[in-house]
Amino acid sequence: MSALLVLALLISGSVTACGTSMAHRLSPDEIARQVGMHYGDPQAQLAGVKDDVADPPPHEPLYHIGLTGHFHQGALVAVRLGFSATAERMYVWNILAVDQAGNRVWYDQDLDAA
Repeated sequence: MSALLVLALLISGSVTACGTSMAHRLSPDEIARQVGMHYGDPQAQLAGVKDDVADPPPHEPLYHIGLTGHFHQGALVAVRLGFSATAERMYVWNILAVDQAGNRVWYDQDLDAA
């Protein structure tokens, strides 16, 4: 393998540091579907995704995701959700729900759907 290809694979998280096993990376679509279903909208749409890595080592890959849809938490209703999620396992945190006017409707510290 060329050095450039190896570097690209390491950066993408497809190969572990020792190069002997493949890491499964969840897609933003998979995460969005599960979060949308949790909040009552299995048809939620991705509004934006940003790739990132966790600050403290081992720098786990993560996403910052925005969703649009019709979300519920009890009697509360929101049209947008924003949250962070790990890319290698289903763990979501800092879930902010807002209404059509952009007002905060609810905030969940985390959602461990694993």
